[in-house]
Amino acid sequence: DLILIKRNVDRLYRIVNQILDFRRIENNKMRLILRQVDIVTMTMEIFDYFRGIAEEKQIQYKWKTDIKECYIFLDVNKIEQVLVNILSNAFKYSAKKGFVSITLEEQAESVKIMIKDRGKGLTEEEQRLLFDRFYTGNKNMGVSGFGIGLNLAKEYVDLHDGDIKVESRHGEYTLF
Repeated sequence: DLILIKRNVDRLYRIVNQILDFRRIENNKMRLILRQVDIVTMTMEIFDYFRGIAEEKQIQYKWKTDIKECYIFLDVNKIEQVLVNILSNAFKYSAKKGFVSITLEEQAESVKIMIKDRGKGLTEEEQRLLFDRFYTGNKNMGVSGFGIGLNLAKEYVDLHDGDIKVESRHGEYTLF
C-alpha cells in the first residue's frame, strides 16, 4: 500500500509541476537550464527505463543508432519529460507482443530522435489535434488521456528551437 501511495504522490507531484510549467510558458517565464549533454547516452538511459515494461508486456523493444556520441546543449529535465511522455504513450497504446523502437540519427545541424510503435495508430483528425492542449482523444477509438503531456512536450521542444511531428496510420503504427 505504501508503494502505491508513493507512486500516486509522485504522479500528482509531476502533474502539479506540469501545470506550473504551463503557466510559465503562457506568461513567457519558462527558462531553460541548458547544459552540454551526450544525447546518445541520455536517450539510451531513458530507453533503459522502459525495459521492464517491454518485458512485462512482451513487447519487442529496439534501440538503433550509428552515432557513438553527440554533445548538444539542452535542458535535460525538459527533454527527458518529452521522451518519457512519448515512450509512455507508445507502450500504453501497444498491445501485448507489440513493437516499440527508438532511433537516433545525426543530421547536418541537429539530431533526430524517432520513437515508433506498432500500436493502435491515429486517425488523421487525431494527428491534427494531438498537440492541442487538453485534447483528450476519441474515447470510442480507445484513445484517452488528459491531453496535456503531448502539448507540454511540444512546448518544450519549441523552446529548444526543435520540431516535433507525428506520422501515423490508423491501426498500424505511430511515429514521433
